[in-house]
Amino acid sequence: MQTAPAAARETVAPLPFAGFYAAIGGSYGHTQSREFYFADIFKLTRGELTASGASAIGALGYNIQSGDLVIGVELAGRFGRESGTFSEFVPSFVPNTRTFAYNYDASVHGFLRAGLASGDTLVFARAGAGLTHYTETLQTTGGGFGPVLISTDEWLPSLIFGLGIEQNFGRAFVRAGVDAEGVAQTRRLATTNAPSLNNPITGGSEFFWTARAMAAAGVRF
Repeated sequence: MQTAPAAARETVAPLPFAGFYAAIGGSYGHTQSREFYFADIFKLTRGELTASGASAIGALGYNIQSGDLVIGVELAGRFGRESGTFSEFVPSFVPNTRTFAYNYDASVHGFLRAGLASGDTLVFARAGAGLTHYTETLQTTGGGFGPVLISTDEWLPSLIFGLGIEQNFGRAFVRAGVDAEGVAQTRRLATTNAPSLNNPITGGSEFFWTARAMAAAGVRF
């Protein structure tokens, strides 16, 4: 007696990007130029300075995948140096050296991500908000008035928009991408070289932008 054929099992499509993941890697950023300004009764120094440098990056996230559509959330951080320095010796009536330096050295952001998967490859866009740590110094040394230092050390609100691609190798994956980060901060000009002038002059608030390339490797849980 023949047995009835077993019911065909339903095939479940794999979801290679679903679930939790963690990644670590590095980035390199180059900033929009920042204006600086030194003035005393003898000489005006004014110019623009860009910053650049490498950082370590890390991320923790979670994805939901439905067919080819992948959406997710991510918490990411960066620690390193994206810095620039300008220095000038002023051989005026009161010779002095003027230095302007700034650095975006750390950040933490929460992201929303969305992308399209094709097999083990994911192309995605992300947008995030968070805080970026910024330091800045305007300094004069020497001269008849003695050293003057104006410094800034603060966490500033920032936005990041990015595009990237991920490739799975089993549970491991690699990622590459580009980001644009806008940091909301006040343009600071400064008059220096005399105690009576040692006050920053604000020049209005705006977004200062950094272009950043990144690469990372990670694992899915």
